[in-house]
Parts: sequence; structure tokens; C-alpha cells
Amino acid sequence: MGTFFFFLYYCLLILPLGGLGYHSDLLTKFKIPAFILDYILMNRRIVAGLFILVYLGLLYLGLRLIFTLPNIILQQMTFKKALTSSWQFTHQKIGSLLGRLLLIGAALIGFTGLTFFLLIQLQALIETHTSVGLPSAVVIMTLLQAAMLINLVLSTVAVFFIVIDYLLADPQFVQPTFNYATLKLSVPLSGRWLLFVANCVLIGVGTYNWDYLRSVTIQQPLNISHRGVSQKNGVQNSISALRKTTRLKPDYVEMDVQLTKDHQFVVFHDFQLAPLTGHSGTPQSKTLAQLTKMTVHEHRQSAPIASFDDYLARANQLHQKLLIEIKTPTTDNPGLVQHFLNKYQANIEAHGHMVQSLNWHIVEAVKKAAPKIQTGYILPFNFIGPPISNADFYAVEMTTVNSHFIQAAHQENKAVFVWTPNDQQAVQRMMYFGADGVVTDNLTAVKQAKQQNNQRHYADKLAYYVIGIG
Repeated sequence: MGTFFFFLYYCLLILPLGGLGYHSDLLTKFKIPAFILDYILMNRRIVAGLFILVYLGLLYLGLRLIFTLPNIILQQMTFKKALTSSWQFTHQKIGSLLGRLLLIGAALIGFTGLTFFLLIQLQALIETHTSVGLPSAVVIMTLLQAAMLINLVLSTVAVFFIVIDYLLADPQFVQPTFNYATLKLSVPLSGRWLLFVANCVLIGVGTYNWDYLRSVTIQQPLNISHRGVSQKNGVQNSISALRKTTRLKPDYVEMDVQLTKDHQFVVFHDFQLAPLTGHSGTPQSKTLAQLTKMTVHEHRQSAPIASFDDYLARANQLHQKLLIEIKTPTTDNPGLVQHFLNKYQANIEAHGHMVQSLNWHIVEAVKKAAPKIQTGYILPFNFIGPPISNADFYAVEMTTVNSHFIQAAHQENKAVFVWTPNDQQAVQRMMYFGADGVVTDNLTAVKQAKQQNNQRHYADKLAYYVIGIG
């Protein structure tokens, strides 16, 4: 039983290092309640700090006990004795051991990255100058998968030899004796079976890759203007910027609302007024009349702070749908949702606007009171996978989102919006992953990425494939 938990401990220790929390299709099957994730997000600095400290402690413990398994296998020690021996043996060797492991890790990452780059560039060269783009892409995709497997094997073998090298340097190590007669194999028979199995694997992998490359579809996402601007064409969340951005025909304009001191709603993103207006205080500490007299300065432009009533009326006049983010400085906001819906529910439903929030309580309350309103839960990062929530969609920061997360969300009939890809390549990657919408500061990049959709090359598909599982 102790050995089982020992193996489990090392598996959990490796997960963050391998990035499996972000890229594993299996882990996206595990769901955590959204209220737990909400607590983590609201206290993310404290939680992240504690996680780093705990993980570093566990990593240190893992290095001190790294010789436990070799002692059990090679020295035939009991589990308890092997633990003690490893702890004592690594007392003064932890620094050199860590250095060698880091060196091996860096070398393997460099080898794998260079291999991926060269293979993808080779595919780009082949499909540019020949007509065999698909067959070559199948072969190169198989080679990419082989490189991943080789990386796994080399990393395992490298760690094994490092451990054995340290053990052999220990004067108390007793070299085991093997009965090599028991290791003899029937070479002709084993060779035939090995060749047969290898051919079956290659045929299966090749068939899968051929089907994968032919069937890959690029999602046509909604283009959503971040804070109502595009390429710095105005001041964020201002009516003047909304008017300019609407001419670019976004599907939605994302904007922010906050509750004022006199229980009105103002269009403003930050929780502090000073960075954008030069005035001290918060939107919650000022009345709507005070706020709308302030001027926001950004991108060498100026615009007054707008009330949500005016912004919403102007959007409706322009026939522009909104993605309304309800921002709250704290988790405790009694009566906020009911007050917001009393004023705006009918208008939002009539014009097809959507609502989202970083606050899970807000999301659940809106969805319960107004089920017809499309409501989204904002995730600053992909923790494991989609949480358990009644939200209609998730808005996820782009650097941690991947195809596994999006596929898991789609299986629950939930859409995924990503923020904020601002160049054509980043938008194309999100399209490849299957994102339903992109919240961007550059609507032109989204338009260009969509226009390039029918001109996708297999080299791009291979690159996004590597990024999606890497």
C-alpha cells in the first residue's frame, strides 16, 4: 500500500511540470463546482502563493526520496528502509541532483522544440512547391508524434541513468547480480511479432492522422470588440468609441458596468478612478452625476464617463449588440442583480444583449432570475476544465485555453469566448481550437483571420496541433 501511494505522489508531482492540468483531455472530465473556483479566483494571489510554496515543498520532498524505488528494486530493501536510505543519501547531494535534472530537462525541451520547428518548416516547404501537401503532412504528423514519444523515453532513461550514476558512486551500494539466462528471448519470433505490431501501429496512426488532417474544421467565431474599441480608435467604454467601432460591424461590443454610490450604473472598467481620470476614489464612492462629469484620458484622446442608460440607448439606436460585464469589487453584493434586472432585463432580452461576470454569484443569480438572457462566467485562467455552472458560456483568458477545454465545454452545450487575441496568428489559433467568440482589441485581425480560413495550410494545422497538445 505504501508503494502505491508513493507512485501516486510522484504522478501528482509531475502533473504541473508537464502542463497536464492545461492540456489533458482526461483532466477536463473532472469538474469542480463554480463556487469553489470563484473563491480561488477572488483570492488568487493568496491561493497562488500558497500553491507555489506547497508545491516547492513537495518537489523538494520528491527529490529527497527519488532513490526509494531503485533501492527497492536493486537493493531489495523494504519500502520503509528504502525511504530512509534515500533521505539520508540525498542530504548533501540535493543541489547537484537538481542541477543535473534541470540540465537534462532543458536539453530535451530544446531538442523537441527544434525538431518540431524543422518538421513544420519542412511541411511548409513541401506544400508550397509540390502537390503532395496532404500525404507529406500525414508523414510529418506521424514524425511529430514519434518525437513526442522519443522525448518521453529519453527523459525517462536520462533520469534513470542519473539515479544509477549516483547509486554507483555510493560505497554502500551493492551491485545486484542477474541471471542473464532468464533474459534470453527467441529473437526470430520476437522480431517477427515486433515488426507486425509496429506495422499495425503505423497503419493505425497514419489512418488517424489522414482523417484528422482532412476533417479539421476551423471555427468561425463571433468577433467581439474589447471595451468597445478597436486598434485604439477611441477611449475605452466611451460612447464616441462605440460609435466608431460599430462601423467595423462587430457581432458584439464588450463593455463594463459598475454600481454607483446612488445605486445607478456607470460604464467603467477599473475599480480605481485615478489611472484613467486623475480623480481619487472608486466608482462605488461617487454618484452617477459626479462620475459623468469626469473625463477619461487614453490613447491621446479624451471622453466623458458614460452612464449605462446612455450607452445602452446609443447601442440600441446603432443596432449594436452588447456583451455587458457586471463588475463587482467584492463578492458580497446584496440586491445588485435584482436591481440591475429590474431596470434593464426587458431591454437586454429585446435587443439580444448578453451578460457576463467574473463573480460566480452574479452569474448564477442572473441566470436564475432571467433564464432567457445569455449569461457567461469569466475565467482568468483554465484551472483544470470547465467548472460546474449554469452559465451559457465561459470567457477564458487565451494563454491557458486549449482544444480540450473547448471540446469539454461544447459537450455540455456551453460556448467558449477567449480574450484577448490581438493579432491574426493568435486569432487563427483560437479558431483552430474551436472558440465560439474572440474578444479582441483588433477587429481587423479577426476579419483577416476569417478571410484566411479557406487558405489554411497543413503546416499551420500541424503547428496548432502541437500547440494544442503541448
